[in-house]
Amino acid sequence: MDEIVQRTESHFDAELPPEILGAFLASLKKNGMLDVPGSAQPSPNSKQRRFRGSPLYCRFKVFDPCKLLKRMVPW
Repeated sequence: MDEIVQRTESHFDAELPPEILGAFLASLKKNGMLDVPGSAQPSPNSKQRRFRGSPLYCRFKVFDPCKLLKRMVPW
């Protein structure tokens, strides 16, 4: 964390409190956006749930646009 604080402060020329960085990293980890060594990563072939979220926030998986875009690449 010290290296992250040092690089951020030198790049943006502003102070970054360690508490703010810690909270940011915690939110990244909570949302599954932080690669933590030793944590179980889902395999690319694992079946994802069709419905994700909560009653107030939900996401439905309809289709994967990557397949469509890969077919359109030659055009």
